[in-house]
Amino acid sequence: CTSYGLCSILLSLCNKLVFSGADFNYPLAILAFQSLCAVCFLKGSDVLGLSKPLPLQRELFRLMLPVTLLFCAMLWTSGKALRHCSMPLFTVCKNLAVVGTTVYEFFRFGQSVSAGIVASLALMTAGSLIAGHGDMTATAVGMLWLLANVAATIAYLAVLKERMPADVSSASKSLHNNVLTLVVFTTAATGVGELGPFCRQISAQSVGFQLGTLMTGVLGTAINMTTFWCMHVTNGATYAFVGASNKVPVALIGHY
Repeated sequence: CTSYGLCSILLSLCNKLVFSGADFNYPLAILAFQSLCAVCFLKGSDVLGLSKPLPLQRELFRLMLPVTLLFCAMLWTSGKALRHCSMPLFTVCKNLAVVGTTVYEFFRFGQSVSAGIVASLALMTAGSLIAGHGDMTATAVGMLWLLANVAATIAYLAVLKERMPADVSSASKSLHNNVLTLVVFTTAATGVGELGPFCRQISAQSVGFQLGTLMTGVLGTAINMTTFWCMHVTNGATYAFVGASNKVPVALIGHY
C-alpha cells in the first residue's frame, strides 16, 4: 500500500499537468496512450523473461470486463474533473469516496466501523481542507464531474473486491485490465476524433509535457498493479483511505 500511495501522489500531479493543457485537450487519447504503455511494459517484461509468463485468458477477460468498464469511468471522470477544478478541491471531494466505500463495506460485509476510523476520516478531510485553503475553485461542470468520479470510484472498488480471483497474479490482472481499457479508450478516442490530432500534435508539445505524458503511462502501470495487490491483501475501505490520505500532500503541492 505504501507503493500505491507513492504512485498515486506522482500520478495525480502528472495527470494535472497533462489533462489541464490549454491547447491539448485529448483526454480519451491520453488514457488510450496510458493503457498502451501498460500493455507494452507488461507484455514486454513477459517476452524478455523478466516476469512470470502472462498468457491472455478468455475467462479472465470475462471476469475483468465489469471491473474495466468502471475503471474506465473512474479515469474518464477524473480527467474531466481535473480540467475544471483545482487540485485541492479534487482532493477534498475524493475523501467522499472513502466514506462511501466504508459505508458500503459496512452494509455489504458487516465490517465494523470503529471510533478510530471515524476520527481518521474526519482528520483526513480536515487536513485536506486546511492544505487546500484558498484554492478551492471549480466550475459547475467540474463539480458534476467530481461527483461522478466519486460514484465511479465507489462502484469500481465494490466490484473489484467481489470479482477478482485470488489465484491470479497482479501483473496478469493488470495486463488483462489494460488490454480491455486500450480497446475501450482507443475506440472512443477514434469515435470523437481525438486519436489523429493527438498523434499529430504530441510532437509539437514541450519536452516537459511529453515527459509528463510518458510518466502517466509508467505510473499508470505501477498504480494498476499495486491496486490489485492492495485489494488482494486488504479491504476496499483501507485501500480508499490510503488513496485519499496521500492526496493531502498532493493538495499542499498543488496549492503552491
